Amino acid sequence: MEEKEFLREKEKLKNVIEKLQAEEKELEKSLKKTDTHYDKDSYVRAHIVYMGEKKLSDISKIKAKPYFARIDFTPDNESKEKLYIGKLSVLDSDTQKPIIIDWRAPISNLYYDR
Repeated sequence: MEEKEFLREKEKLKNVIEKLQAEEKELEKSLKKTDTHYDKDSYVRAHIVYMGEKKLSDISKIKAKPYFARIDFTPDNESKEKLYIGKLSVLDSDTQKPIIIDWRAPISNLYYDR
């Protein structure tokens, strides 16, 4: 890999880790505000809290090594996309665009089938 590309990837990794840390802080803040005492009519709220806690746990686990591969993908008549493959999917909470794609997602087959 040429040096410019290596430096771009190093910066991308730094940005992904910063985004994961920001997401982690937001989840921690949100979960601290949440009441954890529920009656049977509050199942949905309890499930949302559970999913937030699970996401927080998952992000904490992958921060040190958020992804292991990159695919350069060009959909028909579109510009090139760089897709990063990791142990789980992470979406940007602002844009809902993928930051990391789960290695089991169908699009990841582009990496495994090459």
